[in-house]
Amino acid sequence: MSVVFTSGTSGGDSLQGMARTLRRRYKRTVDFPRTLRERRTSLHISQLDLAPRAGTTQRYLSFIESGRSVPGRNMVVRLAESLELSLRERDELMLAAGYAPVSRRAH
Repeated sequence: MSVVFTSGTSGGDSLQGMARTLRRRYKRTVDFPRTLRERRTSLHISQLDLAPRAGTTQRYLSFIESGRSVPGRNMVVRLAESLELSLRERDELMLAAGYAPVSRRAH
């Protein structure tokens, strides 16, 4: 398999565009570990207590909070439900993780 790089402005522009997208995505997900830890500690819940409620291990939860692992959407939902967060707080947690909010508000 070979990779071909082309010269010209479109190649550079697309690489710069990809870099901008990755930076934006990274900035959004960087807030998630801190947000999760703040929510958990404010409720006086340990990682060891939260992990089985969310169907995961304390080690994985530690990796999430340290930023070493990025949880999938379903895990973020399970964590929010396990913390018994309000719908507003769940939406904030989902957004911090880079996912669309869970609740659908009637207008």
